[in-house]
Amino acid sequence: MVNEHRRRVIAAALALPLVGCSGSGRVVATPLGVRSPDLPARARRIVSLEFVFTEALLSVDVPLVGAADPDVYRSWVGIDANKLQGVVSVGTRQQPDLEAIAALRPDLIVGYAQRHARIADRLAAIAPTVIYDLEPAPGEEDAYVRLTRVFDDLVTRVGADAAARPVRDRLDAAIAAARAHVHAAGLDGQPTALVNPLSGGAGFWGFDRRSSVGALLDHVGLRNAWSGTSERRMGVRLGFDALVAHPDWMLLVLDGADAPLYREPLWRALPSVEAGRVAFMPRRTWTFGGPVAMTAFVERVDAALNGIARRPAG
Repeated sequence: MVNEHRRRVIAAALALPLVGCSGSGRVVATPLGVRSPDLPARARRIVSLEFVFTEALLSVDVPLVGAADPDVYRSWVGIDANKLQGVVSVGTRQQPDLEAIAALRPDLIVGYAQRHARIADRLAAIAPTVIYDLEPAPGEEDAYVRLTRVFDDLVTRVGADAAARPVRDRLDAAIAAARAHVHAAGLDGQPTALVNPLSGGAGFWGFDRRSSVGALLDHVGLRNAWSGTSERRMGVRLGFDALVAHPDWMLLVLDGADAPLYREPLWRALPSVEAGRVAFMPRRTWTFGGPVAMTAFVERVDAALNGIARRPAG
């Protein structure tokens, strides 16, 4: 049975229109998104509505009381998933359950602008809320720099700066090691396309600088193949014609090298393939994560490049 406090909180939240940042005064704009005007100095009952924040908080040993899609997180992401024991599901990332959130009496709700800005006022009616926008505006820093700024802000909100330091140090060390290997292999500034095959042989998804993984290519000394970035998406859709049109590209493919596609004559005839500038990374590489996932990504890029560097010429 819903108690009186929960009933009032939920009723207040549901009474608000679905227009986050509506000028109601419940949230204010910040350089990193929107948030409640007053946030706790050291939040302890936290609800995370997006995997990247779930990962980030677990990585610095900050327990959650609730999370969106915890079972999906265990399956898709898996990072520190053992720390989710006892964490209550609060619906999906796309449709958080406001009643379930209110029942947990959180002192901080963490959301993702691309999903939750529209309900920011409703969330803030339940508890202090911070909604982070991970996509930099055109002309601003790249998505990786944005991610690190968001991570630093979040760990400060929960009083975990000290625990976050080794997490950042491991990522910085992985980037430095990969950059050194890129330089040693003579690949500085090499135009590189990070691509994920679309189902049914319908082409590829390429990650540009509006995605953290796409931006990281530049940080390890390569050059993301897309000099520009999309306005509203974290990548570009491309067909084989795009790969033919750019014979200078190196391809990093998020897929198994033994997939049938890579035995097809069309693939084998690509200039990058004929030149041996192709490497494969595990298909289950998580590309939308926080610093721990980005560390794993950089290490896999490094390993893939090592395979290219060792490949005999011709």
